[in-house]
Amino acid sequence: MAKAEESKSKGKVVDLHKRVDVVATDKHPFKKDGDKLKVGVLQVDHLKSKGFIK
Repeated sequence: MAKAEESKSKGKVVDLHKRVDVVATDKHPFKKDGDKLKVGVLQVDHLKSKGFIK
């Protein structure tokens, strides 16, 4: 039973300090189309779903 709980708790380790280079789209509220940004790795999926980055 303990092994099953341990395997469930094991997850992907994410470095929260890591930044990724992305390019803004014309939908981004603060940047112009084509501007390069550095965002946290956890924000990439959210910003892509909103259409703010390529």
